Order: sequence, then C-alpha cells, then structure tokens
Amino acid sequence: MIDFKDKYVVVTGASSGIGAAIAQEFASRGARLMITGRNTARLEEVRERCQALGAAGVSTAVVDMTSNESIDAFAAALDSTPDCIVLNAG
Repeated sequence: MIDFKDKYVVVTGASSGIGAAIAQEFASRGARLMITGRNTARLEEVRERCQALGAAGVSTAVVDMTSNESIDAFAAALDSTPDCIVLNAG
C-alpha cells in the first residue's frame, strides 16, 4: 500500500460518485486534499467525510472543468504543487 500521509492530492469531480470515493480513500491514508466539483453543498459533505476519515486537511474549490477560465483560476489558486492529481471530472 502506498503511503500518502501528508501528500498533497488534488481530485477533480469529487463532489459525488467515483471522485468522492477516490477522495475518501486518499483521506483514509492521511493525504492533504484539494477536492473540486461544481456543487458547493456536495463538496462540503465530501470534505466533512474526508476530515472524519483522517485527512491531513481538506480544501474545496468550485471548478467547472468545461471552462478554460474556471480551470485557469483554479490552477492559479493552488497553494503548492500537488504530489498527485486525479483527473476524474467528466
């Protein structure tokens, strides 16, 4: 099993389904997460579940991966270079 403790992981499309499950798995391994999606309320629910599972920290960003402007704004807002990016949106 790969150790993700304190690694910075970005998961797109994390507000539901497979993306939420991926984020929760990384959380259970102690990763520091940035989760994205288009639904603020569902992102908040996933953030809370990830924190309860032991994530080193969880931040959220509402991002529309079909919009170049939204993607550019998100990329500029990252606080550091991710160790892993899961491109799940779409």
